[in-house]
Amino acid sequence: FAQNPDGQPGLPHFRETSEFRDHLCSMLRTPLEYLRLQLKMFKYIGPLRKIPGRNYRPPSSYSSATWADGQAAWDTLFKADDDFLEKVNTWLADRLDTGFRVKRQRYREVDLSSDLALTLQGGNQLDADIDLRRSFAELAVKTRLKLHDLHRDVDVDLIDVGVGLSQVLPIVVLTQLPIQGLIAIEQPELHVHPALQ
Repeated sequence: FAQNPDGQPGLPHFRETSEFRDHLCSMLRTPLEYLRLQLKMFKYIGPLRKIPGRNYRPPSSYSSATWADGQAAWDTLFKADDDFLEKVNTWLADRLDTGFRVKRQRYREVDLSSDLALTLQGGNQLDADIDLRRSFAELAVKTRLKLHDLHRDVDVDLIDVGVGLSQVLPIVVLTQLPIQGLIAIEQPELHVHPALQ
């Protein structure tokens, strides 16, 4: 050990070797890698969650940042399988008794000026050249989310049910996902009826 100028023993002198450098890097890198992994898995839902518009379509690429405004919940429901949708609906309808279930509708749009539409409307005579089944099968299948009002037995748009359900749904969806790591929810009770809180 070397002596400091004040006479106290100093730190041992190390020769800089590749082995020492590797140990030092490992000691620093391992906790930082663990922290990076934890931050990557971290999910945060902010205080005001968005209500998707009437013709909302999820983006083609997923971003975990959209959990902050709740938008990722709607994107998840668009792409989720039926079992996951049923788990969310069990929470909404049975456990939280909101009176609503999420319903995913698949549909095809028909151009009103197309041969298919004109034939269906009776404006065209059935022609051997028009194969209705093939024309229908060629139409793109689209998806939209609706809420089924259990008390009135009607489907309504997400934007028509008020703010409370839009605040609860992202929390329900996120908690049903098989997520590891920390979930932070800011003001989960905001705009929610006291009975539901």
